[in-house]
Amino acid sequence: MRRVILSAMLVAVLTLAVFSSQSQPAEAQQNDFQLTVRNITARQPISPPIVVVHDSSAVLLPSSAGRLEGLEAFAESGAQPELMESLRGRSGVKDVLRFGGVLNPNSQQTLLRVSADPGDRISVLGSLQCTNDGITLGTIMVSDDGSPSYGSGTVWDAGTENNDESRATVPCLEGEGVSNLDTADGEGSISRHPGISGSADLGAVFGWDHTVIEIALDERGARPARAFEVGATLENRTTGQPITPPVVVVHDKNVDVIEYTRPRELPGIDALSESGDGSVLLATLAERPGVVSVRQWWTDGPIVPDSSFSGNARAFVGNNVTVLGMFACTNDGYIVASAEVKGSSLSVQSTSGIAKVFDSGSEDNLETSATVPCLGGESAGLSEGTGENGRQEHPGIAGVADLTIDLHGWTADTTAVLTLHGAVEETPRPEPVETPEPEPMETPETEPTETPIEEPDTGGFAFASNWVYAAMFGGVVMAVAGSWIARSANRRRRHVRSNSGRN
Repeated sequence: MRRVILSAMLVAVLTLAVFSSQSQPAEAQQNDFQLTVRNITARQPISPPIVVVHDSSAVLLPSSAGRLEGLEAFAESGAQPELMESLRGRSGVKDVLRFGGVLNPNSQQTLLRVSADPGDRISVLGSLQCTNDGITLGTIMVSDDGSPSYGSGTVWDAGTENNDESRATVPCLEGEGVSNLDTADGEGSISRHPGISGSADLGAVFGWDHTVIEIALDERGARPARAFEVGATLENRTTGQPITPPVVVVHDKNVDVIEYTRPRELPGIDALSESGDGSVLLATLAERPGVVSVRQWWTDGPIVPDSSFSGNARAFVGNNVTVLGMFACTNDGYIVASAEVKGSSLSVQSTSGIAKVFDSGSEDNLETSATVPCLGGESAGLSEGTGENGRQEHPGIAGVADLTIDLHGWTADTTAVLTLHGAVEETPRPEPVETPEPEPMETPETEPTETPIEEPDTGGFAFASNWVYAAMFGGVVMAVAGSWIARSANRRRRHVRSNSGRN
C-alpha cells in the first residue's frame, strides 16, 4: 500500500513539474522580445544607442540637460555610463540596456533580449555624431497581445553646445566632442533640433528629414523586420472640395497618433485644418510614440475634385498609412484616411480606406469668403481660437453664407479614398531657383525721391512658414474655386429663370 501511495505521489510531482516547465517558458516568451534599430540617414553615424524600458509616467528628457546627469556628455560625445546610471534612478524606469557598437548610416543592430510588460514603453536614445549636441529619441509602445510594435526617433538639440558645426567641435570630423563640458555655451534648454545649417564644416548631406532611426519590436528569434517604400494614391471624390497637399504619417496600427479632444493637444492641427500648412503638425507627429515616418506630399497644388495623386511612404508590414489634408472650402475641416500595409516589400497587397471629415474645433463655421481659404479667406493665425474648441465629425456645409451645399458639400461615400499599392516613381520637389545678381549699371545722378512700397496681394491665402508654397497653392485654389463658384451661380440663375417661367 505504501508503495502505491509513494508511486502516486511521484506521478503527481512529475506531472506538476512537467506542466510547470511548459508554462514558464510561455510566460517568459510573452515578456521577452528582440529590438531592432535602424539608422535611416545618409551620412549621420549614431553613437551606440541606450535602450530604456519604462512606463508612461517616466520623463526621459527634462527641460534642460542639466537636470539629467550624463546627458551633456552623451549628447556631445556619445558617452553612455553616466547617463545610463542617471536613467536607472528616474521614476517609472524599469530597465536600462545598451547597444555595443556605433549605428552607421543605412545599417541596423538587434538586441536579442528585451523584457517588457504589455503597456510598457521602450525608448531608444542615441547621439548624432555629425552634430554638436544632437540626440535622437524614439519611443514605441508594447502591445497588449505581444504583437510586433514599431516606431521611429526624431532629433533634439540638448542645448549644451552652440551649433557652430566646426571641425574642432563635431565628433565625426575628429573634433573634441566634449571640449565644452565645463562651459555653458549652448542654448540652455532641450528643444527640437533645427537641422544642419551648412554654415561651417558640415554640409547638407549630413542632414535628415524628420526622423533618423526606425524601431521594431518582435518576438525573440523572428527575422528582424525592415521598412520599405509603399505606394499610396489619394482620390478626391467630391464635386467642389480641393484637398491641400496631404500630410502622410505611417504608424503602429495599435496607436492612434492623431487622437485629441482640443486642438491644442495636437499642435499644428489648427494650421493644417485652417490653411493647409502642415509644417508644425509634421514636427508634432514625428515625436509621437508609434510613428514610423512622416512627410508631406509635394503635389504641386491642391488635389482638385475628380482627380488623384500618388506618392510613397516608408512603412513596415502591418503599419497603418494615414493621410490628413484640409478641405479647402471649409473653415477648419480636414480629412483622415487610413489603410493597412499588407503583403511584402516585393508584392504589396492593395488595401484602401474611405476618408472621414473632421472639424478641428479651432474656428467657427462661418462659411464666408473672408474666412474660407478657397474663397480668399484669412490664414490660420488670424482666426485661431475662435471656434468650438473641440474635435468632432464635420457637420457638413450648411450653405448659410458664401458656400453652397450642392457645390461644396459631400456625403460619407464622396469624400476621398486612400489606396495602397507598390511604390511609384515620384516627381522630385523642385529646388529653389537662385536669382543671379544683376550687373551694375551706371545711372545718371538724380534727386532722391521717396516712393511708397505697396504690399503684394496674396489673395488672403498664405502659409506663414513658406511664402513661395503659399503663393503657388493659393493661386491654384483661388482659380479653381472661382471657376466652381461661377458655374454654381450660373446654375442658380438658370434655376430661378426656369421657376419664374413656370409661375
